[in-house]
Amino acid sequence: MGSVLRLRSILVSALHKFFDNEGFYYTNPPIITSSDAEGAGEAFSVIATQDDFFGLGGLKVPKLTVSSQLHLEALMMGMGRVWTLSPTFRAEKSVTSRHLAEFWMLEAEWVIDDLDEVLNFVERMIRCLVAEAKKSGIVEELERTMDGQDNTYPVDNLAPQWQEMETTSFARITYTDAIKILKPEHSRNPFDIPPTEGAPLQVQHEQFLARALRKPTFITHYPRQIKPFYMLQSTKGNKELPLVENFDLVVPGVGEIAGGSLRIHDLRELELSMRLNNVDEGEMEWYKDLRKWGSIPHGGFGLGFDRLIAYLAGIKNLKEVVAFPRMFGRSGCVN
Repeated sequence: MGSVLRLRSILVSALHKFFDNEGFYYTNPPIITSSDAEGAGEAFSVIATQDDFFGLGGLKVPKLTVSSQLHLEALMMGMGRVWTLSPTFRAEKSVTSRHLAEFWMLEAEWVIDDLDEVLNFVERMIRCLVAEAKKSGIVEELERTMDGQDNTYPVDNLAPQWQEMETTSFARITYTDAIKILKPEHSRNPFDIPPTEGAPLQVQHEQFLARALRKPTFITHYPRQIKPFYMLQSTKGNKELPLVENFDLVVPGVGEIAGGSLRIHDLRELELSMRLNNVDEGEMEWYKDLRKWGSIPHGGFGLGFDRLIAYLAGIKNLKEVVAFPRMFGRSGCVN
C-alpha cells in the first residue's frame, strides 16, 4: 500500500507539471451540486440539519457530484484551458472489482473542435505521466513490493506495460468497427451479453478489445442514444443510428479508464438534445446560459485516476488502490 500511495503522489505531481506546460489552469469545481451531469440518477443526496440549507426552494435536493464537467465548462468560458483532480461520488450498488462509491476523477475542458486532437492530448498526457513516474524509480519498487501479493498481475508484466504505454501508439477504432470485431468472437466464445449495434459495450466487450489489440485502445463515435445529452452529434452517423463525437479509452485487464467528447456549443442543438434525453431544462438553465449569448466549440475528458493507478501498479481490484475504500455494502475505516 505504501508503494501504491507513493505512485499516486508521483502521478499527481506529474499531472500538475504536465498541465502547467500545456497552459491549463487548475480549478476547484464544487463537490455539492444540484445537477446530475451524467443523467444516470446515481448521486448521493446531501442532508443538512436545517431544511433547505442551500436555498434551493425545497424542491431540489443537493447532491454530491458525479462529475465536474458541467462546472468546468463554465470555468473554461472565462479562463480558457482548465482542469481539476477531485473526489467524485456514484451511488451505484456495484460490488465489482472496478467500482468505488468515492473515487478521484481527473477532468479537463478547453477550446477545441477536433476529436482526434482530444485523443492526441489524452495519449500525450498519459505518456508524459508514465515517463515522469519512471524517473522516480517507482516501477522497480512496485516490482519488489507487488511480487506474490493477492489481486495482482505478475510483476514481470509491469516494466513492459509501462514501456508500451510510453512508446507505443494507442489503438483507435470506431464503435461500429468494435461491434464488427465482437460479433464473430461472440459466435465462437459467447459473451454473457451479446454485442448489439446501438447498445452499450459491456465490460467483457471492452476488455476483449483491449486484449485483442494488446494496447490501450480508443473507441470512438458511439450511438447518440446511449450517451449523455451534452455530446456533439457527429457527421459520420446516419438517421437510423446517429453518432456522437466521443471516445472511451480501454486498457487490458481494467477496461474503461477515460472518456470524453466534443460538447454541443449551439443553444438550439443543446435544447433539442435535452428534450430527447428528458433532461430538466429548468434545472439546467445556468448551463444553457453558457450558449445563450454566443459560445465556442469545446471539448474535454474525464479519467478515472484510481483506475489508472490500478493499471500501472498491476492491481486487479480497485478497492486495493486506495487506503480507505468506500464502496457499496462495506467500507474500510468509516470513522
